[in-house]
Amino acid sequence: MENNPLHRLHSNIKSFTKRFYQRDLYTGLVITLSGSTALFLLFILSEFVFRFSGNLRAVLFYSFLGILILSSIKNVFTPLAKILGIAKSITPLEAARKIGEHFPEIGDRLTNTLQLETSDNNELVLASIEQKINAIAPFKFKEAVSFQNLTKISKWALIPLLFVVIISGINPNIIATGTNRIVNYNEEFAPDNPFEFQIVNEDLNVFRNQNFNLKIKFVSDQIPKDVYIIQGKQLLRFKKTEQNTFVFQFRNLQKTELFNIKTDDFLSKNYKLELIEKPVLSNISILASFPKYINKENKTITKTGDLVVPEGTKLEWKIRTKETSDLQVSFSDTTFLLKPKNDFTSFKKQVLNSTKYSLSAKNQHQLNEAPLTYSISVIKDAFPEIKIKSFHDSINPMMLYHSGLVSDDYGVRSLYFHFKSKDTTGRISIPIKKLALQQSFNHSINLKSLLIENGNELSYFFETFDNDGVNGSKSSRSITQ
Repeated sequence: MENNPLHRLHSNIKSFTKRFYQRDLYTGLVITLSGSTALFLLFILSEFVFRFSGNLRAVLFYSFLGILILSSIKNVFTPLAKILGIAKSITPLEAARKIGEHFPEIGDRLTNTLQLETSDNNELVLASIEQKINAIAPFKFKEAVSFQNLTKISKWALIPLLFVVIISGINPNIIATGTNRIVNYNEEFAPDNPFEFQIVNEDLNVFRNQNFNLKIKFVSDQIPKDVYIIQGKQLLRFKKTEQNTFVFQFRNLQKTELFNIKTDDFLSKNYKLELIEKPVLSNISILASFPKYINKENKTITKTGDLVVPEGTKLEWKIRTKETSDLQVSFSDTTFLLKPKNDFTSFKKQVLNSTKYSLSAKNQHQLNEAPLTYSISVIKDAFPEIKIKSFHDSINPMMLYHSGLVSDDYGVRSLYFHFKSKDTTGRISIPIKKLALQQSFNHSINLKSLLIENGNELSYFFETFDNDGVNGSKSSRSITQ
């Protein structure tokens, strides 16, 4: 098939067609690049000099974009599509005519050969076609497409690029500023202000209900006599504090403020003073669950974090917050790190000793600089008390008589009589009313019942126990007699 004369002819024509569109693609790239660069320079320089309005800048932007797209489609993508066979290219007869313009000596024979190809293929016609093909076979059709003339076009294309380089070297702001203004056509750009200033404040954020001192410093050679702030429809004057420094105070801010700074006839860009919220603990309630043994009803404390509670009380804090991401609760022995959910958090702790604690709220804007500090006073379970009075029977010295008083802050649990002699040791439980806070008692005992003989040496004392449910029962003794 490849040796077929007609196949070789069409292959030769295809190589011409491909090279023909390759030249069109190269030419289109040069035209599109140079033309868009020249148009870009024209628009940028015009904008830099005349400072068009937003609407005119929009016209320039979309005009440039439209021309670039149309030029790319016509001059770049169309020949590329024809090279790749995606789009329809010229027919072999049209190619033959273009080849004939470069090789006039074979132009008619090439056209005639292609026309004979479509006629009846009798032996006479086929012989004529083969004869004509053999005559034009030495010619390479792709040589009919020359790239030499494109050198001049390429040189012209470098001129706009050269201007870009020159202008960028002289003043880079011309291209950067013009481009920025055209691309951002929907933004307002203030004219160049001879009074150049800087905002000294690190950020423009302020907490609700607070004042904010806006401080600006002029860094240009020229310093205006007066500086104003435009806030809504108000024109307010800055206070001059130094030769090149001015201050304006926003008072008791309740919302985000938008403002401009005016120096003579020049107006700055828009600035925004952002209102931010402090972390707040809006409500604190504490449930005090007292030890069961003291028989005291549980209690909820509100409106304060200061507490006076019995030892062993279990406390549960319930805290309502606003604008708070973290809450740190610090005791002398424990720290809680809490993250409120739906503006609420809680924690529990049993207190055994008096202590202080602090609540420190935090959000993304601030760690509360002054934590709320409270104190918890713990009332310790006291030791029981005992008082004894002795009576002696002069008739019967073997009889001992005592009266006494026992007391405790939460009730006495038991009372004992302890004795010790040479021959015996022991203790005797004395009946009392359990858990009474204070009660008196009388006690008598015959020493003979303790197997103690008259004249033997004897020592004794009374001991009472309380009902401490936190530390365990504590005792107190009378003086040993």
